[in-house]
Amino acid sequence: MLGHDELALSDWAKLLSLNPKDFYVYYDRSFFYSSRGRFDKAVEDMGMYLILNPDDSIEQVTLEDFKTRLILQRQSEKQIK
Repeated sequence: MLGHDELALSDWAKLLSLNPKDFYVYYDRSFFYSSRGRFDKAVEDMGMYLILNPDDSIEQVTLEDFKTRLILQRQSEKQIK
């Protein structure tokens, strides 16, 4: 039986198979990955979001901004542990 994370990832994969240009899926999944410490995947998905939505109507962010946020998040998490 799949856990919640696996089900969410499966749902996102299904959505992208139906519409590979759905940038909202990449955006949402990037934050899911970052919350799970999978920063490489988070950056990959945010990169796809920015490619598919260059106007960035959700928030003004660049891939470098996102990477910086993830680095700061990782450092903060290490300090808490």
